[in-house]
Amino acid sequence: MKIVNKVCGVSISLFLILLISNSLAAQTNSFYVYFKQNGKRFNITEKKIELKKEPFQIYIEYTVPVDIIVSASIKEATYNQALRGKLLYQIPGLQPKEKPQSFFQNANTINLTDDEPSVWYKSDTDGEKELKNSEGRFICQRNIEKLYDVDEQMILNVKDMHYYIQMVFVYAEKDEDGELMEIGREPVKIKWVEFYDDETNLYERKKKISGKEKIRIAEQNLKQKQRLERKEKKALDKLDKMKLKKEEKDKRKLEKEKKKIEEMKTENA
Repeated sequence: MKIVNKVCGVSISLFLILLISNSLAAQTNSFYVYFKQNGKRFNITEKKIELKKEPFQIYIEYTVPVDIIVSASIKEATYNQALRGKLLYQIPGLQPKEKPQSFFQNANTINLTDDEPSVWYKSDTDGEKELKNSEGRFICQRNIEKLYDVDEQMILNVKDMHYYIQMVFVYAEKDEDGELMEIGREPVKIKWVEFYDDETNLYERKKKISGKEKIRIAEQNLKQKQRLERKEKKALDKLDKMKLKKEEKDKRKLEKEKKKIEEMKTENA
């Protein structure tokens, strides 16, 4: 009886060790996604990213290279369900088939589809295989210039995109029953902009400076106009005084002549 209990105890202990080991492995084997464009790095902020309608790069960094499930679409259903925290099996757009297609239609082109996810295979990179950063994390990156609409069977250039792109990146492993167990997810919406935030801020600063300069010039013009008005008023006042002085002089002269005529009349009488 003691031997049976001991064996059971050892079995339970081994099971717990394996369970904890698998859990720790899942926790430490993490990944995250970021983008680059025109030499600038863009981290995902509030599940969104802003890019120009120009070629860009997608980067994945992970502890160990693994295949990543990816949903990419111009529709928001899968993205919104992922944001709401629905489980993997509850999101139709993230249910992979037995032989899922690659996330990349061909070089520099990604697949867009609503019905099923693609897979970014760990070997798919435009950089060096199993490249590591200074922190020892593996880096995988792809250059994107075009988008392939699987449903419409149409290739689109990035510069011609009129819709935002919703992506969901998922790392999952199969459990003992062969069911996918999600380890982590990264939803992101690509919004197209004409200017990056720093360029917009610089534009706004220039616009503000330009506005201040316009105000300064307007104030100078107003002061100049006021000076001219004062000068003109002073000149008009001077003319009015001269005119009044002349009128008074003419009046005195006329009165003097009138008086002289009256005196001459008196003398002749």
